[in-house]
Amino acid sequence: MRERKCDITGTRQNSKAMAVSKSNVHTHRVQHVNLQTKKLWWEEGNKMVKVRVSTRTLKTIARKGLGKLAKEYNVDLNKFAISSGSAPAPVETVA
Repeated sequence: MRERKCDITGTRQNSKAMAVSKSNVHTHRVQHVNLQTKKLWWEEGNKMVKVRVSTRTLKTIARKGLGKLAKEYNVDLNKFAISSGSAPAPVETVA
């Protein structure tokens, strides 16, 4: 099973969070990252990529762009490229 981690920024769970009861007893709890699986268009690579990203990263992608953000975090988007299958065979016409 994959780690719950953002594919681009590397954001993962916060395991140091505390649950505080009515009697003010502090116990550890986990805050998970809000991950979404999205198919996004990568302009520089001219292809679709399927990535698991946090919602916070989605807002950053909308602001900066997918290619620029991937370059900033040194992520190879070719690893997440969706195969579009093979190109259709050319149609030959008989004259």
